[in-house]
Amino acid sequence: MVSSTILISNLYIRIDNDIDLLERIVSVEEYYDREFDYRERVTQEELNYLYYLSEMIMKEHYQGTWEAYSDRVRVSDKLRELFEKSNGEYGYIYGVGEVEDKLFGETLNFKFLRIMNHARIVDFEKKKQQLKYADNGDTMKLHYLPVDEPGIAIDIPLNLVLERADNEIRNQILNNDGMVLMSTEKKVKMGINNDQI
Repeated sequence: MVSSTILISNLYIRIDNDIDLLERIVSVEEYYDREFDYRERVTQEELNYLYYLSEMIMKEHYQGTWEAYSDRVRVSDKLRELFEKSNGEYGYIYGVGEVEDKLFGETLNFKFLRIMNHARIVDFEKKKQQLKYADNGDTMKLHYLPVDEPGIAIDIPLNLVLERADNEIRNQILNNDGMVLMSTEKKVKMGINNDQI
């Protein structure tokens, strides 16, 4: 009697998992306006990519963790001002990225805005000195580590962020070569919910 209950329970779990998988596939198919041929075997990497894309589409964000990050920033008076007012720790940093991978034999790409919480710049004082001698328009490589381990990172579809952001923020995102520092005020202007990060 107990074993039949377990079998039925496992069957319901399997059906729930299958329904979840199909909902994820349909969400990606609708987003990209195409039908996939998923009769072939799917790799674990493809399932991971399907999960990532479907989370971005269905929930409008994907939450993960980060351990270290490097990127280039464009030198400007605003960057100098941020460095002068700071100790090298920031509530949030963000950058625009793009992921491209295969899913069911088709290459799909997706642009996103990644927000990483409570970051600190590695060798901040050294970078601050370099900034004094850099010209506006130059680029400078920065390395970031989370203050708290592990760091929380949120990816949000770029089209969604641009749709919700005011003109100032939209232009800053589109014209930026790399990572920029984000204040809580900027996060709100971009339409990002505090519960997301």
